[in-house]
Amino acid sequence: MPCRISSGGSGGVGAAGYADTFQRVSQLTYTAPMTNQLLFEAGFSSYFSRWGWMEPPGAITNLNQVFDQGLGLTYRALDWNFNRINHNLNWRGAASYVTGAHALKFGYQGGYDIDEGTSFYNQTRLNLRFNNGVPTQFTMRYGNWYNNQRTEHVALYAQDQWTMNRLTLQGALRYERAWSHFAKRYRREMAAPDRKRLLDLLAALSRDASFSLGCYCADESRCHRSILRALLIEKGAKPAMAMVIRGTTRSRSSRSITCARASGANPARTAGITQTAIHRGARIIPAPSQSDSGGPATDR
Repeated sequence: MPCRISSGGSGGVGAAGYADTFQRVSQLTYTAPMTNQLLFEAGFSSYFSRWGWMEPPGAITNLNQVFDQGLGLTYRALDWNFNRINHNLNWRGAASYVTGAHALKFGYQGGYDIDEGTSFYNQTRLNLRFNNGVPTQFTMRYGNWYNNQRTEHVALYAQDQWTMNRLTLQGALRYERAWSHFAKRYRREMAAPDRKRLLDLLAALSRDASFSLGCYCADESRCHRSILRALLIEKGAKPAMAMVIRGTTRSRSSRSITCARASGANPARTAGITQTAIHRGARIIPAPSQSDSGGPATDR
C-alpha cells in the first residue's frame, strides 16, 4: 500500500519533498512427505521496499536553496530528493529422515540482496546557509549520483540426533559464506578517465598541501573509504594523507563539497581544490594540525 508523507519542510512545496513509498512481502512454502520417514521442504521469500523523498509536482529546482539557521527557515527551492529500492530474496531447501530413535536433516539456504537508488539535486548545484539574513556558508553539490549494491549469501548444514533409552546425542555442522561485488564495481567506476584524473590530482596535491577527505559512512568496512585509500596510495599519495580519510557526521543523506580552509594552505588554492577535488561521497575538510590533542583520525 503506497504511503505519502510530507517532509515537513519549512519552505512549502517549493523547498520540501514528500515520500511516495510502499513495501511488499511475498512468501511461498512447500512440503512433500515422501514416506512416513522422509520429508522434503522448500521455501522462498521476497521483501521489496521503495522509499525516499520524492520531488513533488511544482517543486522549484532552478534557484539556490537557502537555510537560515537563525530563523529556522528553509526557502527558495528544493535542494535534494532521492529514490531508493531494497529487494531481499531468500530461499531454502531441506530433507529430513526420522525413524523415531534417529533424526537426520540436511539443508541449504541462500539469499540475494539488492540496494540501489539515485539522489537528485537542484539545477544550480549550490545552496546557501544564512544566520539571521547574513550569509555564512555555501555548499556545492557534485550532482546526481547512483548507488548500486549487490550481496549474496549461502549456507549448508547437517544435523543428527540419536536417542538410546534415556541418552540423547546431538551433533551439527554448518557452513556459511557471504560476499559482495562492491569492491570490483567501485574500482571499475573509478577507472573511468575523469575519475582517474581526479585520483591523480588528489595524489599530487597530497605531496605539498595539507587537507583530508571525509565520507559520511560511520563504518569503514561498509563503505568505499578503505578502497579509496588503497587507490590513492597506488597513485602515489602520501600515506599520511591517505590515512586521514575518515567518517564525518551529517544531518541527512547527501553528497556534497563544503568550502573549508585547508590547514597551512593558500585560501585561493584551497577554493580551487574544493571545486576541483569532487568525489562521490567525499568532501574537503581541514586536516588535523600538529597541535590537535587527538591521535589517529577516527569516525566522528
